[in-house]
Amino acid sequence: MIFVLINHGLKWTGTVQGLGRTEVNLFFVISGLLTAISLESIRKKNQNVFVELPRKRAWRIVPTLLAFVLLCCAVRALQGNEESWPGFLYPFWANYASPKGGFSHLWSIACEMHFYLLSPLVFWIGTRGKAGAVALGVIFLALCACAAANAYLQILIEKPIQLKALFDNKYSTHVAVWPMLLGFAWYLNRFRIPEWLAVRFRKHLVALMVIAHAALIGILYVGSPALTVLVSVGLIPLLFFTFQEKRALGGKLGSALVWVGQRTFSIYLIQQMLTLELPAPKEWRPLGALLALPLGAIFYFLVEKRFVASHSKST
Repeated sequence: MIFVLINHGLKWTGTVQGLGRTEVNLFFVISGLLTAISLESIRKKNQNVFVELPRKRAWRIVPTLLAFVLLCCAVRALQGNEESWPGFLYPFWANYASPKGGFSHLWSIACEMHFYLLSPLVFWIGTRGKAGAVALGVIFLALCACAAANAYLQILIEKPIQLKALFDNKYSTHVAVWPMLLGFAWYLNRFRIPEWLAVRFRKHLVALMVIAHAALIGILYVGSPALTVLVSVGLIPLLFFTFQEKRALGGKLGSALVWVGQRTFSIYLIQQMLTLELPAPKEWRPLGALLALPLGAIFYFLVEKRFVASHSKST
């Protein structure tokens, strides 16, 4: 969430290109891990994964999302922007519709919801023994090919019509969702960082984290979003390692990050209106990014928390 706030608050400076997508990709990996864990838990309870996972995710996400859409539409209406009405369906296809009026950032939520709907089928395929594992690998490679085709199109001056129609939208589910399947398959197949590498990670984890983030910050000065995202892929093995070892950052910094993590959904929803969609000079956007933390926390307390609590009880 922090990378997204930095990216949206400072995007107008041209110095943080690709940082927001980096955050989303890492979040997608974590989301894929957690989705696989949830499906496995549902199956152990002898419940129907095709029904229970979509039902639980819908109750966890959709009411909060629609409450945000109502809030966003109301704010836009007060500003005299009638184009924002109605926007109730935007969250479910925002990654294909490119909506305006404060909804454009919902592309990542749409990707997640599409993955949640398809994940029971992917889970069923992936648990069919070796053949299922191979099929999962083929699906993952196909999604990686879609992402690669999108990256290739970005460097072309004249884009082939067929390729452009299929792969030019970097927010579409088939282009953007590969990190979720990566995390999903990693957990489902019980992959682990090799011990020879894990030993070095354990010994130098803090140094590796510092180096990885320093490299990410350094590459920002190149001004290439694609290169920034590519370099950030190096953070994924570290993410898998911390998950594997159940490592967590302690102290006040760790507590602060946990606090933000619990409220990430609400903060993410609110921040767009305060940064990229802020009807004020762009120099105010960093302040808007900072304000997204307390205002997102208020939205979490008033709206999202109720569905988190009821979702936890039903899990």
